[in-house]
Amino acid sequence: GCGDVFNLTHALDCRKGGLVIQCHNEVRNAIGDVASLVYKEVIREPIVQEANYACGIPSLFADLSIRGVWQSQTVALFDIRVIDAPLYLHRDVASILSSAEEEKKRKYSDAAEARCASF
Repeated sequence: GCGDVFNLTHALDCRKGGLVIQCHNEVRNAIGDVASLVYKEVIREPIVQEANYACGIPSLFADLSIRGVWQSQTVALFDIRVIDAPLYLHRDVASILSSAEEEKKRKYSDAAEARCASF
Protein backbone atom coordinates (compact mmCIF):
# COMPACT_ATOMS: atom_id res chain seq x y z
CA GLY A 1 0.00 0.00 0.00
CA CYS A 2 0.88 3.64 0.14
CA GLY A 3 1.47 3.80 3.90
CA ASP A 4 -1.29 6.31 4.73
CA VAL A 5 -3.80 5.78 7.51
CA PHE A 6 -6.60 3.56 6.22
CA ASN A 7 -10.11 4.91 6.52
CA LEU A 8 -13.17 5.07 4.25
CA THR A 9 -12.08 8.24 2.44
CA HIS A 10 -8.61 6.84 1.87
CA ALA A 11 -10.06 3.55 0.57
CA LEU A 12 -12.09 5.48 -2.00
CA ASP A 13 -9.41 7.98 -3.03
CA CYS A 14 -6.07 6.15 -2.79
CA ARG A 15 -4.27 6.12 -6.13
CA LYS A 16 -2.30 3.00 -5.21
CA GLY A 17 -5.22 0.62 -4.80
CA GLY A 18 -8.43 2.48 -4.02
CA LEU A 19 -11.54 2.75 -6.16
CA VAL A 20 -9.93 5.36 -8.40
CA ILE A 21 -7.25 2.93 -9.60
CA GLN A 22 -9.79 0.10 -9.91
CA CYS A 23 -11.98 2.30 -12.08
CA HIS A 24 -8.93 3.30 -14.14
CA ASN A 25 -7.98 -0.34 -14.69
CA GLU A 26 -11.53 -1.30 -15.67
CA VAL A 27 -11.64 1.49 -18.27
CA ARG A 28 -8.17 0.54 -19.57
CA ASN A 29 -9.14 -3.13 -19.82
CA ALA A 30 -12.45 -2.38 -21.56
CA ILE A 31 -10.77 -0.15 -24.15
CA GLY A 32 -8.02 -2.75 -24.62
CA ASP A 33 -10.55 -5.56 -25.08
CA VAL A 34 -12.52 -3.62 -27.68
CA ALA A 35 -9.34 -2.51 -29.46
CA SER A 36 -8.14 -6.13 -29.65
CA LEU A 37 -11.28 -6.96 -31.63
CA VAL A 38 -10.21 -4.46 -34.29
CA TYR A 39 -6.40 -4.32 -34.09
CA LYS A 40 -3.97 -7.22 -34.05
CA GLU A 41 -1.41 -5.84 -31.63
CA VAL A 42 -2.75 -4.41 -28.36
CA ILE A 43 -0.40 -4.34 -25.37
CA ARG A 44 -1.38 -3.37 -21.83
CA GLU A 45 1.09 -1.28 -19.80
CA PRO A 46 3.87 -1.08 -22.40
CA ILE A 47 7.21 0.41 -21.43
CA VAL A 48 7.50 3.80 -23.10
CA GLN A 49 10.85 4.71 -21.58
CA GLU A 50 13.36 2.52 -19.76
CA ALA A 51 14.63 3.80 -16.44
CA ASN A 52 18.06 5.42 -16.36
CA TYR A 53 18.88 5.55 -12.67
CA ALA A 54 22.29 7.11 -13.26
CA CYS A 55 20.56 10.17 -14.74
CA GLY A 56 17.61 10.06 -12.34
CA ILE A 57 15.10 9.17 -15.07
CA PRO A 58 12.34 6.80 -13.93
CA SER A 59 10.73 4.23 -16.22
CA LEU A 60 7.59 5.38 -17.98
CA PHE A 61 4.61 3.15 -18.82
CA ALA A 62 1.54 3.90 -20.93
CA ASP A 63 -1.78 2.17 -20.38
CA LEU A 64 -2.14 0.78 -23.90
CA SER A 65 -0.07 0.41 -27.03
CA ILE A 66 -2.08 -0.23 -30.20
CA ARG A 67 -0.48 -0.73 -33.60
CA GLY A 68 -2.30 0.73 -36.60
CA VAL A 69 -4.75 3.16 -34.98
CA TRP A 70 -3.70 6.35 -36.74
CA GLN A 71 -1.28 4.97 -39.33
CA SER A 72 -0.58 1.47 -40.63
CA GLN A 73 2.21 -0.32 -38.71
CA THR A 74 2.72 2.65 -36.39
CA VAL A 75 2.24 2.33 -32.64
CA ALA A 76 -0.13 4.66 -30.82
CA LEU A 77 0.29 4.99 -27.06
CA PHE A 78 -2.66 5.74 -24.80
CA ASP A 79 -2.67 6.81 -21.19
CA ILE A 80 -6.07 6.92 -19.49
CA ARG A 81 -6.99 9.27 -16.70
CA VAL A 82 -9.97 8.83 -14.41
CA ILE A 83 -10.80 12.11 -12.75
CA ASP A 84 -11.98 12.09 -9.15
CA ALA A 85 -14.84 14.58 -9.54
CA PRO A 86 -15.11 15.83 -5.92
CA LEU A 87 -11.55 17.17 -6.10
CA TYR A 88 -12.50 19.41 -9.03
CA LEU A 89 -15.89 20.84 -8.03
CA HIS A 90 -14.59 24.42 -8.30
CA ARG A 91 -13.51 24.03 -11.99
CA ASP A 92 -15.41 23.58 -15.23
CA VAL A 93 -15.06 20.32 -17.19
CA ALA A 94 -13.23 21.88 -20.17
CA SER A 95 -10.44 23.29 -17.98
CA ILE A 96 -10.08 20.00 -16.10
CA LEU A 97 -9.72 18.03 -19.32
CA SER A 98 -7.41 20.61 -20.87
CA SER A 99 -5.01 20.59 -17.91
CA ALA A 100 -5.04 16.76 -17.81
CA GLU A 101 -4.25 16.67 -21.53
CA GLU A 102 -1.35 19.09 -21.18
CA GLU A 103 0.09 17.16 -18.24
CA LYS A 104 -0.04 13.90 -20.22
CA LYS A 105 1.61 15.54 -23.24
CA ARG A 106 4.46 16.86 -21.07
CA LYS A 107 4.93 13.45 -19.52
CA TYR A 108 4.81 11.26 -22.65
CA SER A 109 5.42 13.23 -25.86
CA ASP A 110 9.23 13.14 -25.93
CA ALA A 111 9.44 9.48 -24.92
CA ALA A 112 6.77 8.51 -27.48
CA GLU A 113 8.57 10.44 -30.20
CA ALA A 114 11.84 8.66 -29.34
CA ARG A 115 10.01 5.37 -29.94
CA CYS A 116 8.54 6.67 -33.23
CA ALA A 117 5.10 6.25 -31.70
CA SER A 118 2.21 8.68 -31.56
CA PHE A 119 0.67 9.77 -28.29
